[in-house]
Amino acid sequence: MWREHRKDNLNEIKNSETNIWLAGDGQFDSPGFCAKYCTYSVMDLHSSKIIDFNLVQKGMGSGDLERKACESLIDKLIEEENCNIKLFLTDRHRGIRYFLRTKYPQIEHEFDVWHLSKSLSKRLKGLDKKYPDAYLWKTSINNHLCNVHEWEDNGKTKKCEHEKLNDEDLKKKLWIHPNSESYFALKKIIMAKDLLKDLQHAKHFVHTGRLESYHNVRLKYMPKRIHLKFNGMYLRSIIAILDHNYNVNKTLIGDKLVFSKPIGRYTLKNRYKNPSNN
Repeated sequence: MWREHRKDNLNEIKNSETNIWLAGDGQFDSPGFCAKYCTYSVMDLHSSKIIDFNLVQKGMGSGDLERKACESLIDKLIEEENCNIKLFLTDRHRGIRYFLRTKYPQIEHEFDVWHLSKSLSKRLKGLDKKYPDAYLWKTSINNHLCNVHEWEDNGKTKKCEHEKLNDEDLKKKLWIHPNSESYFALKKIIMAKDLLKDLQHAKHFVHTGRLESYHNVRLKYMPKRIHLKFNGMYLRSIIAILDHNYNVNKTLIGDKLVFSKPIGRYTLKNRYKNPSNN
């Protein structure tokens, strides 16, 4: 059943009129640095279905488990399945970044916006005590980075879709003086070379949220506190994929109030009809 399901999904993305955009991420079988297995899963960003996965075990080869699992899976999809991948979304894993840049430069490598935002939040947290006026901008910076709303790209003028701030809104903003210590401390973080370099890989504003949701489904079948043999991990991975793929089009029935740890407040999230496990 898995072989037929996998074949149908691959044919669907290859025959689609849209470009093949995939997202990949690895999940280890145990917390900490004592992992025995790494399961690397690839999702179609258009349908949110898991297309394929690769399970590697410690000792099967040298080097980083996640990079090894990703490399062999991408090679398989391109060389054996003839998938013309246009974009591949990952976290900022250095090994995977190097692999795609050197072996498949034709693939547009995109970084997960959520991971970039999380990394920036950690840096901004250092402003909390010494530069509180700059720290107050943390949420706004993560949402919008800077007060520039119109710019040129290859000779074309581009602008934000939101409405302009009126005079009253502009007066209420707690602007930072451009000659203050807070300003330079904030500028040092925002203009860091590595951040600006990574932003070039976030121009499509895509994220791995649905892939993270799938990883939660996997934990139902493969709890990290339980040791499983290789075949058990492989078969349970298949069941988790089938469970996820048959529930990607869940019906939206409203919203719910949940507490968000990263931003430290309650936010509204979509509420869906309970999934079917048939």
